[in-house]
Amino acid sequence: MHFFSTPLRSLTLPDTRTLLALLGFLIGSGMVTLTAQHARPLEFKDGDRISFLGNSITHSGTYHSLLRRFYATRYPDSTISLINCGISGDVAERMLHRAKKDVLSHNPEYTFLMVGMNDVGRELYFSGEAAADTIALRQKALDHYRKKTDTLVRLLVGSGTVPILMTPSIYEQTALLDSDNRYGVNDALARCADHLRQLSRTYALPLVDLHAKMDSINNKRQQRDSTFTLVGEDRVHPGTPGHVVMAYEILKALGAPEYVSKVAIHTADKKVLTAINASVENIATDPGQIRFDLREGALPFVMDPEERKGLDLVPFMARFNRQQLFLTDVPSGSYQLKIDGVPVGIYTHVALQKGIDLAQNTNTPQYAQALKVAAICDTYHEKESALRTIPLIAYAHLSDYQGDGSLDSKEKHLAKKLEQFQGKPWYGYFEREFATYIKIKPLENVLNRELETLQQQLYDINTPKTHRYVFTRE
Repeated sequence: MHFFSTPLRSLTLPDTRTLLALLGFLIGSGMVTLTAQHARPLEFKDGDRISFLGNSITHSGTYHSLLRRFYATRYPDSTISLINCGISGDVAERMLHRAKKDVLSHNPEYTFLMVGMNDVGRELYFSGEAAADTIALRQKALDHYRKKTDTLVRLLVGSGTVPILMTPSIYEQTALLDSDNRYGVNDALARCADHLRQLSRTYALPLVDLHAKMDSINNKRQQRDSTFTLVGEDRVHPGTPGHVVMAYEILKALGAPEYVSKVAIHTADKKVLTAINASVENIATDPGQIRFDLREGALPFVMDPEERKGLDLVPFMARFNRQQLFLTDVPSGSYQLKIDGVPVGIYTHVALQKGIDLAQNTNTPQYAQALKVAAICDTYHEKESALRTIPLIAYAHLSDYQGDGSLDSKEKHLAKKLEQFQGKPWYGYFEREFATYIKIKPLENVLNRELETLQQQLYDINTPKTHRYVFTRE
């Protein structure tokens, strides 16, 4: 049956939580089945907390750091908290085990869920023919994944958060790379993606289909370049351009808006024809000059050089970062634009008539302000990712700890664990992670307060300002 005729987000928060809890009970009892219908965009509101539950691809924090930057610049009046709940190496069963304490304790309105890369049992895949017992183990891993993800989704729904399901990112099994290729892993992940699509339909939940999009890009690019990959040399973890693709797909699925702002002014009549997410005042014209004050409701989205490589793969700027200005009935000639006295560019009357896009103009005061926002987001990302080492070690390596609770005792326990990894490819990784845990565990409260301060700073500096635009004919 169709349980909701309108999207959950149209309900008030208390109603949403109550209905979700009831829905979880009814689904769990088998009394209700659902059909997914999400015709409207999901719009996070002021004060919303959004958690990201996943494995190392989420633990690294790159794709949701891009989302933090987007929401801080596009919705400066709405304080949105994005919470990293990823743990490297995690699987659905362990996510289920830690969900209440590590995720739901944050009381998130929404929870993004991406799981599968570690669940399929990558060690079971290789080139060549597999024996019957190996094939059976592969199927067993997938069956276990299906069971645990279904239970995990039920838990999240029943706890009052809205899960946003994401199909897993791809495993690189087709690019010509030097690293060992566990051929067949990506096919197994495709089956995981099918299961998440089914969960989306069963529980009427939003879905972000990362696997299909990333697989499509990979296949098309590899037809021209057999070494191309969205994933790193390890074939598992997406590079920065891959995370840009992931952020793009998430924003597309959520129905994020296209415009930073869109303004059209009829200069002869001094009239505002269009003002999307903006207001215009004090329009004045003199021979050879056009002036006005413009206040936008958002800042442009900025990217560093490595992130911009992702723009060759998805039309991120065209889809989500338009800062357009149209001036009609402008006398012929070329005009220099200054914003707050700063030279921005020179444009012909024809270009102004057709509209100019200032979102990627690095000379504007808005761009300079957005860079400051990005810098805080980057610092936040770095500190938050480091802090995730604490739950990583706690859930994965201290679950069997029975000492006196002191840091020295835990350090000795971890040292014994590390001895078991001697000669293993992951020895160096855990040696660093264990050392990081011992270093930052005593600073956990301090670092969390630093994150709170950064969040406050972020929403102190991201408020758009009124800017004076002056076009002067050359």
